[in-house]
Amino acid sequence: MVTILIWFAANRFLDESPGPQRDALLVSSNSSLPDDKNIAVGLLGLGAPKGTDFLQYGSKVKALYASNAPWEQINELIRGPATLRPTVVSDQVNCWLDPDAAAWPGCLPFADAPAVLLQNRELLDRYKALYSLDDYAGIGSLVAKDPYLVILYLSIAEMYLDLRQHRYEDAYRKWRDQFLFIRRALRGPDNWVGKAVGLVAIGMTMSFLEPLLQADPTLAKTHAAELLEMLRSEGMAGFNPDGIARQEYAMLDKYLMVLPDNGSSWQNDKRFWLAYHTGQRNRIMNRYVVFSQEHALALGLSWREADQELDRLRDKYRYSSEQDYLMDPFGSLFIDYYIGVQLKGRELLKQMHSIDGRMRLATLLVRIINEQIDDAGIADFLASLEPNLRDPFSGSPMRWDPKDRKIYFLDPTDKCNMRGYIQIPNLHQPVMSPPPKVDWRIC
Repeated sequence: MVTILIWFAANRFLDESPGPQRDALLVSSNSSLPDDKNIAVGLLGLGAPKGTDFLQYGSKVKALYASNAPWEQINELIRGPATLRPTVVSDQVNCWLDPDAAAWPGCLPFADAPAVLLQNRELLDRYKALYSLDDYAGIGSLVAKDPYLVILYLSIAEMYLDLRQHRYEDAYRKWRDQFLFIRRALRGPDNWVGKAVGLVAIGMTMSFLEPLLQADPTLAKTHAAELLEMLRSEGMAGFNPDGIARQEYAMLDKYLMVLPDNGSSWQNDKRFWLAYHTGQRNRIMNRYVVFSQEHALALGLSWREADQELDRLRDKYRYSSEQDYLMDPFGSLFIDYYIGVQLKGRELLKQMHSIDGRMRLATLLVRIINEQIDDAGIADFLASLEPNLRDPFSGSPMRWDPKDRKIYFLDPTDKCNMRGYIQIPNLHQPVMSPPPKVDWRIC
């Protein structure tokens, strides 16, 4: 026992001094965005008790998290009995993203949508009030996915109600406002979990544009300039990869370097507890900051370059050296685990490229309608386009399938699977309702 205690003391004594890059990276990770301008704070407050100021409520939740308050106390504000909750859960309304499809087990019939929307009007009004906020800055491990995702289903259901009643301009305005809002949020700094929620939100919203333009292709002409600007590909800059790396660094600093209170959310992961009490924390942070800076640069590359660079970072940083394990066995185990978690973000990075590709497809749809390109000319049109309108994974032109009237790009790891597609309306034939289904497998 004495030997173990001496080893612990010696292990902590051998810790390094803080690296010079750490403070600068931490400062750049912190947001100066005021709470009443921050979309993320507003999302945290969506469940504020009925009739209260939900933005102030979100700020209160954020302050509790920043103080490392017990998780039970934070959870009470987010999901407690006094909060305003949706009257439905996701499984009851997720099929409303495609109300013309066959009914899903447990999902409510779309005929219930008007009543459900009325029951949740205050939540929907709060959500739409966020459209006017300036910017987005994520709040560590607090991610507003509940009740946010349910509200998204309901918001899209509103659009489909307009679509079914031929109120195409109303549906377009609702779609436009939500799309711009979510895209603005995705440009803000956030961790991987926050980005995952944002990717789900923009994917759900993107899915409505195709049936809307199928129902009324003239919208592509009436709003051509606006659509082309909204859908313009920004590559990875539209997802702020540097902000991901900085937010993840700030979270590690919060949980590893700040002594937590009893019962804080910090203790949810015992790995952090062990690293805090047994590892050389400065050595851990110094090693991670070097990885984090290279990781941020890799995330901003094209898919082919990023895929190769992430393999290199895995080989370089994924496992500690024998000397590291000799100097700090506890901290080395932890940093190996933590870097491994960060490298798993490759799948979310792939999804970001897919979303960017879907925006490119939507841009092409608008251009094909406006430029009145007939079927015989679509393949040549796609081949003539600049790189930012090509396949986001291969850099090749988008593909054209005249049989199913779709333009698409392939999954980089499965050439028989479409990663994204959009159908081109036939302006010489009446719209099919519901539109034909397309198999994602092509071979």
